Amino acid sequence: MKNLIMLAAVAVMAAGAASAADPGFTDLFDGKTLNGWKPNGGSAEYHVEDGTIAGVGVPGTPGNTFLCTVKEYENFIFKAEFKCPSGNSGIQFRSSTKPAPSLKNGTRVFGYQSEITPDGGSCGRIYDEGRRGHKFGIVWLDNTPGERSREMLKKFRKNDWNSVEIQCVGPSIKTFINGVKVSDVLDDCQQRGFFGLQIHAQAKTNKDGTPTVPGRAWWRNLQIKELPPCPAWKQFFVRGADGKMKVDGAKYVIPQDWSFVEDKDGAYLRGVHDKTEKKDGLVISLATRRSTSARRRRTSLGCSRASRTRSPATTRIPPFGTRRAKRRRDADGWRPTTTSSPRCATRMAAGTQSPQSPSETAS
Repeated sequence: MKNLIMLAAVAVMAAGAASAADPGFTDLFDGKTLNGWKPNGGSAEYHVEDGTIAGVGVPGTPGNTFLCTVKEYENFIFKAEFKCPSGNSGIQFRSSTKPAPSLKNGTRVFGYQSEITPDGGSCGRIYDEGRRGHKFGIVWLDNTPGERSREMLKKFRKNDWNSVEIQCVGPSIKTFINGVKVSDVLDDCQQRGFFGLQIHAQAKTNKDGTPTVPGRAWWRNLQIKELPPCPAWKQFFVRGADGKMKVDGAKYVIPQDWSFVEDKDGAYLRGVHDKTEKKDGLVISLATRRSTSARRRRTSLGCSRASRTRSPATTRIPPFGTRRAKRRRDADGWRPTTTSSPRCATRMAAGTQSPQSPSETAS
């Protein structure tokens, strides 16, 4: 009888180890099979190992490899644990594929990635895999402050399990490592897609000629809570009852700077700023919003040195206008143009969207 009681206790403990999803969450991995997942990209291999998903690289083969969910997701809170002692890894989200015949699986993954590194240095930062990463001299989409990364590193456990949480609501993207917020960005380049577990490509040998140690990573307790859709985009440019274009929910700082022009592609707002005017010629929203994304579509007219344009045009757009701006580039690729005429033209493709973030801390 004593032995039976001990066996029953062991069985209960084993059941607890294969923890069920948290309330409101759904498991993405059953702990036994890779059902609901498929490989994309390169030649790395994935298998189930002691209730985890294990990935191992194949040095000398082309392309990053991703084990991806078959299902796509839009707004969600995603949680998982990971361990990455060697190589480079990451968790794709809101991602897609394009054809790549040269790779083993015939596809190339692109989209948002929450970075994973063995030393934890860049964990939780947002990289735009296969799309904007390393363009315009910029690696990351986020502008995570150094003190925030240092706080995360205090809790990071090398060669051990760490937790990651990714929150996506409309254009709002937040990541947490071991409960510490790392990234907090607005970007609406893509708002729906699959998850993917990355094993990064590696050279066959190191610079000193020694064989490369295959990259390895493990993931477990992958869970998701799907969230409702965001409010629709609010248009700033509308056509009034008189048939003329006007701004709605916004105002001009210097009204004489602005006028709508019609062409074969529709209407656009044109700004002409007198160089003797000391004020910025802006269009600003009437309402104050929290966690708001704005987007616009550029015209072929270009913009002046004193304005800022962005490609692809997505988020974190300031009140636009004919204002002076320093020559710089930030993580989203903002860059001033070089023409000298103080003019600006923009078509408002959608306006603003104000998502409600699920929380400011990891759940």
